[in-house]
Amino acid sequence: MNYPRVNLLKKNELRYQGAVSSRTILISAVATPIVLIALISGLNLIRYSRLQSALKKSRQTWSQLEPQYKKFQTESKDLTKSKILIGLFDGWEKSRLPFSSLLSEMQSVVPQNIQFSRLSIRNASTVTAYKKPEEMRLACKLVIEGKSHGDMGEQYVFDLVKGLLECERVASSFDSLEPDYMRARKGADGESLREFRLEGGSTGGKK
Repeated sequence: MNYPRVNLLKKNELRYQGAVSSRTILISAVATPIVLIALISGLNLIRYSRLQSALKKSRQTWSQLEPQYKKFQTESKDLTKSKILIGLFDGWEKSRLPFSSLLSEMQSVVPQNIQFSRLSIRNASTVTAYKKPEEMRLACKLVIEGKSHGDMGEQYVFDLVKGLLECERVASSFDSLEPDYMRARKGADGESLREFRLEGGSTGGKK
């Protein structure tokens, strides 16, 4: 015999028989992202606050160091200019020819049969402003004119050129020394002569 069943519990009084109720699952699904967002936002806020603090300290440090840095830059520029100036003075000092020792060496190798009528050493450079020490090395030109006496006058001239090039000062000051011309002449007493002209040049590269 079947007896009718009557449910005397209201719907809100029903209890879920599982481990977790559907209401709890719903609340958890909504609350979990909110908690995560709040946690991440809190961590980012802490990180931002630390960065702001570090930035503030860096700006304070820079405000103290900036005057010294600017002073260092100015002094560094002045030091660079001073080094350049000193280098130019050194270049000028090295560019000068040692005239005294140069003429003494030349005199020691001149044959007795040769008489100079002209000896000229002049600067052949056209530069008027220098920026580097090596630019100040003078490009010099040497001119020697004279007479060679005797029948071997021409050979005496070549011996003179050889002797001059063997001189340390001449060789270090001039890159070349060559006869420009030689002319046969007769002296007042009929003596054989050779009028000659020697030219030497330097690009300033040898010292």
